[in-house]
Amino acid sequence: MTRLTTVSTSVAPAAITKVTRLFNGTLYDVLNELFQNARRAGATSIALSTERHGPTVRLSVTDDGIGIDEPAALVTLGHSGWDAEIVRREDPAGMGLFSLAGRQVEIRSWSPRHCAGWKLLIEAEDWEASNPVSLASCSIERGTAISFDLPAAWQNELGFAVAKTALYFPLPVTLDGEALPRTDWLEGA
Repeated sequence: MTRLTTVSTSVAPAAITKVTRLFNGTLYDVLNELFQNARRAGATSIALSTERHGPTVRLSVTDDGIGIDEPAALVTLGHSGWDAEIVRREDPAGMGLFSLAGRQVEIRSWSPRHCAGWKLLIEAEDWEASNPVSLASCSIERGTAISFDLPAAWQNELGFAVAKTALYFPLPVTLDGEALPRTDWLEGA
């Protein structure tokens, strides 16, 4: 099998039947999508880190899951790329990464099938134009890291959105090295 060198964003026909699952466009929505994907990938933890460059804050969401073999599935709206068991059990919509559509997003992931890391930089305009996006090698050895700049409104809600997303999440989550509080959602039931 030849390894791809470019991928393009696209919409799978199955997305039409799942349109009611689209996003409100909040940081909380984005984090929920990224966290779900990490859990499905077998991650045991999720680490969020921020990096400030003047007024710009870049958020990286990194998991230690199995990684992603098919970058094209990741950028095809409505095509999840998950195995048959996850599709049967959870019916993923294949829209998670598209919660970041219209933003510059860098994805680094390990490909178990190819035993190599890959990197993809999707520019804001690539989402709608379906421009080819070049894949490059990178030194990641496990999991997936997704990085994007936070607009001012998301910077202001970062602490709240991360805490809210992590509170009932089944995996430990850290923000800039600090463990976030978690509780069992059935506690006291």
